[in-house]
Amino acid sequence: MDEFQRLPPKYWDLVATWAPSGLLIAAGSSYGVVHKVFDKSSPLLGLFAPLHIDIMAYEDVLAQVGDPLPSVIWRDPWVIPHVQKAEDLRLKARDLALVARGLIGEVFAEEERELTETYWRAILLVAEGYWKSTDVAGALGLKGGLASASSILSKLAKMGVLRAIPTLGRESYYAVRSPALSLILCTEAKYSVSDLGAEPAELPLGREAQFTIGEMLASYFGGVQRYSPERT
Repeated sequence: MDEFQRLPPKYWDLVATWAPSGLLIAAGSSYGVVHKVFDKSSPLLGLFAPLHIDIMAYEDVLAQVGDPLPSVIWRDPWVIPHVQKAEDLRLKARDLALVARGLIGEVFAEEERELTETYWRAILLVAEGYWKSTDVAGALGLKGGLASASSILSKLAKMGVLRAIPTLGRESYYAVRSPALSLILCTEAKYSVSDLGAEPAELPLGREAQFTIGEMLASYFGGVQRYSPERT
């Protein structure tokens, strides 16, 4: 059952009566519904086991495609019909930026949240390269300062929009989870492509490639990917 989060909870009792006959896979793009399904008052409690499905692993895409750079971008399947090569991200920047905001807005709607301007600005700042919560706090100018920015970044990471990469210090390196989405949102942050329609001069492809390769190596060797700002 795809997009399970859109099934009204009033039908969950009906789903529960089917168990344990057969096998039901409830697929969805919302973390919020997971908390509801496994809530102690849920009629579905004990009938499902959670399985997180991330964007595609770089090594899996690379094995099929054979070209390192497009493989970084195609880890996020929704861009495949629109982006045949890295240059398409630049040439189609405006259209892709509009689609990206719509997709993120849908994630927020499914989490029963509103994509406010503050959250949107935080995402764009991270895509632009603001990775420290202290820097994001300064750029946003929130009343709550660092605490508010840290809370926003943490929520975005829990929703799967961002990811928090440990560093060699106390800070986490925040990045947009999808390399393709990160590049698309970077064009919006730096060039306001959705409003101005301008073609960006360049994209930080190297940044996304290095983190993707680092993620692959960490997985291969059974390690933890970390970021060292002192060595960049």
